[in-house]
Amino acid sequence: MVHMNPNLGSRLFLLAKKAGIMSEGYAWIITDSMGNFMNTIDDAVIDSMEGVIGLRPYVPKSKNLNSFKTRWKKNMVLMSNSNPETSAAELNVHGLWAYDTIWALAMAVEKIGPISPAFLGAHPGINNGNEIFDLRISRFGPELLAELQNMTFEGLSGEFHLINGQLNTSTLEIFNIYETERPIGYWTPDGGITRKLSSNGRQTYSTSTKELKKILWPGDSTKKPIGWAIPSMKLRVGVPKKEGFTEFIDVSQDPLTYKTTNVTGYSIDIFCSVIKRLPFHIKPEFYAFTNKSGFSNGTYDDLLYAIPNETYDMVVGDVTILADRAKYVDFTLPYSEAGTVMVVRNRKQRDIWIFVKPFSWDLWLLIFGTCICIGVVLRILENRANCQSDFIGLKKHNLGFSFPIASLAFPERDLVLNKWSRFVMVVWLLMAFILMQSYTANLSAMFTVDQLDYRFSSDECIGVQKDSFVRNFLKKRLNISDKKIRDYSTIEEYHEAMRIGSKNGGIDAIFDEIPYMKLFLDQYGSEYKIVGHTYKTDGFGFVSMLFLHL
Repeated sequence: MVHMNPNLGSRLFLLAKKAGIMSEGYAWIITDSMGNFMNTIDDAVIDSMEGVIGLRPYVPKSKNLNSFKTRWKKNMVLMSNSNPETSAAELNVHGLWAYDTIWALAMAVEKIGPISPAFLGAHPGINNGNEIFDLRISRFGPELLAELQNMTFEGLSGEFHLINGQLNTSTLEIFNIYETERPIGYWTPDGGITRKLSSNGRQTYSTSTKELKKILWPGDSTKKPIGWAIPSMKLRVGVPKKEGFTEFIDVSQDPLTYKTTNVTGYSIDIFCSVIKRLPFHIKPEFYAFTNKSGFSNGTYDDLLYAIPNETYDMVVGDVTILADRAKYVDFTLPYSEAGTVMVVRNRKQRDIWIFVKPFSWDLWLLIFGTCICIGVVLRILENRANCQSDFIGLKKHNLGFSFPIASLAFPERDLVLNKWSRFVMVVWLLMAFILMQSYTANLSAMFTVDQLDYRFSSDECIGVQKDSFVRNFLKKRLNISDKKIRDYSTIEEYHEAMRIGSKNGGIDAIFDEIPYMKLFLDQYGSEYKIVGHTYKTDGFGFVSMLFLHL
């Protein structure tokens, strides 16, 4: 598929013919960027383009168009005679569109009627005094625009009709280049492909290329190319050698020769499934990225640099799609969940004294001291009330020091007789209500919000996966010192380092991609949790040269 301007496209096809890829078995398609300018391309380039299929807007034949072409040629001849240095410009669809646009503008002005040179004022975008032209806004502008948008007529290029400020989608002409451009069919947005356009609208449409006329492909062949000139293609595929997280990629090697014997894993399964669905045959050959000792030969960036160095044609594995890497290699669409997260130990309290944790010990002492004081005050006040009740036969109440606590469970109104006792009870119940609500909120937070809150301190260390891009990510984006970052290879190493903590040579948190952390939490989920933000990445993808796509 060639989408270039005529000058660059002409050079491409001359080089393509010289390279021998304009022969049988190849298929070439050009877009309207070249198809509209075929009359300006040299004959030598046309010869090199034999068998190419092109697309361009269809211009219906008409008497007005033939008359205009005749007048155009006469004017070009007169201009060439008067000024020999002037080259005769060839007419194409862009010129016809410009001609129809001028006609539409003239017709719109006529419909508006007589126009006086009245202006509203200076252009709002010109206010610095350095303008070259004195641009002004005509008060007929909105009316003229409305007329243009509703304008419909038959121009030289076909029907002129604007939709959302653009020309209506026209019919596309499909042509085949063989000595000259030969129309082989047409495509319309409503119907599809048809072999011939009919003025009465009775032509048949299809979505199949079988409706097209006979096509001569490169190499004077009438056989439809399959897209590849060779029946099978060998692909050198590089794969990383990993010690851990082998669920994604696992490489088995001969212990004596270190030659790759078997490659398995989730990434390989996805890749092989894609290969089977391609319309052509590819035979992948897997090579482990290892040194002479059978260990990994470097980081993932080192592995990707082996593609432009022509060591491998592709790289398959758990390779993260990054903008820096896309400068020298090409990625497929991601096939995994994207994002990088932090995992820490679960700090949930599990002892039987959890119910006293919402309040500090000094607050508990203050509460009990307050209960005793209130009990003493109520006992004194109620003793006076009981003495007075002996004379009138009222029921006595003997209050103890535990009465303030008991009143929370038995809040009957007749527990106290003295009006001052009731005032003290109201104040105590209000304070007790606030304490109970605060206790409930703090206890709930200990099981929910506090488990999600994590603040990384400068004294803590972070673990990352060996040879991963995450180390540079932490240093450049999160400004974490390189001394606080430690490398690990397996899930077990992560767990052991988290268990002993940074004070004993381990770590306090893990920073890695979501697919890896899901495997880690699947094995040790009850002991760890994900905290903080999810830093966006593009996920895992397959890697190839910039021009190679599967």
